[in-house]
Amino acid sequence: MATNYIIEIEDYDGKKFKIITTIPKMPKVGPHRGIWRAFDKGFVVYDRGGNHFVPNNIRYDEGDLLFFDKDYPPFGFSLKKIHNFWGEGDMGIGEMPQDWVINCTPGQFKWKVIKMV
Repeated sequence: MATNYIIEIEDYDGKKFKIITTIPKMPKVGPHRGIWRAFDKGFVVYDRGGNHFVPNNIRYDEGDLLFFDKDYPPFGFSLKKIHNFWGEGDMGIGEMPQDWVINCTPGQFKWKVIKMV
């Protein structure tokens, strides 16, 4: 079972845009995938695609969410430590590669959950 979230992404120049995404629960085995789409167009090259949870440790209690367009891989941007020991995080940092950027700064950005839907 996955949950939908509206997440705001802000680059270090202060440009912000929102996405809606499913954040997959952390199963011990099986697929860890969800979907996403941009609310605000014109910031990144793609406006929808999939995501993939990648655990950071063997206990699966911490991990990153990697986003891609319709093709998997390569990955585009990522939300670091979206999951932690207590569940989904509500803010953090991420990374945006140069080839995904239209109207925001590549590299690290801040993200925060605006609301659960």
